[in-house]
Amino acid sequence: MAITFNDKLIYAYTIRHYVSDGGAMVLRSYGYSAADLFDDGDVAGAFLTFSAPRGDSSKFNGISFDISTALVADSISIAWEYCRRGSDAYSETWHALSNVVDGTNGFTQSGEITWDVPEDWENYLRVQGNGDWYRWVVRARIDSVTNM
Repeated sequence: MAITFNDKLIYAYTIRHYVSDGGAMVLRSYGYSAADLFDDGDVAGAFLTFSAPRGDSSKFNGISFDISTALVADSISIAWEYCRRGSDAYSETWHALSNVVDGTNGFTQSGEITWDVPEDWENYLRVQGNGDWYRWVVRARIDSVTNM
C-alpha cells in the first residue's frame, strides 16, 4: 500500500498503529509505506495516526491510499480526527475533522480521503522514547467494527 498526502510520500515514522491491550495502548510503527494498516483482531478504539514528514510545516487536507489488500469487515465505522495541543505542549486533544469524504470506502479500495483544514489545528510536541516532533497529526479511529 502506498500512502501519500499533499503529493508527498509518507515516510516510515509517520504512520503509527495503536491498539488497546488490556487497557494499555500498544504502539507499532511502520518501517515502510507498504503495510497492513489495521490488524484482523482490532476492535473499536484502535487507531492509526498520520503526520506530515519532518520539516514540512504545512497542514494537509487529504491522504491518498493505493490499497492492494482491502480491509475486510462485515461493517466498520472510522472516525477521522485531528490533534491539537492540550493545556500544555506535551498533552493532546482530538477533535472530529469536518466534511470528510472517504474515497477508500473504509480502506476497502484505493482512493483519497479529504477534509476541511481546521482553523484551530495546532502542531504539538509528542514526547516518546525517541522524542519525535510531529507537526500536524490526524488519526483514523475505529468507532465500531463487526467481524474484521
